[in-house]
Amino acid sequence: MVILARPEIEALIDPATAAPLIKDAYRAARKEQINLPPVGHITFPDLG
Repeated sequence: MVILARPEIEALIDPATAAPLIKDAYRAARKEQINLPPVGHITFPDLG
């Protein structure tokens, strides 16, 4: 298992790249071309 801190996760996500992919996934789901799992939520404890 890999444990990442919030800044490490944020560094892996490029909003400019992710946005069109999210849009495409939404359109495909709306057309029932794909089936997406429920949205998850990660809570980060405030350790500082």
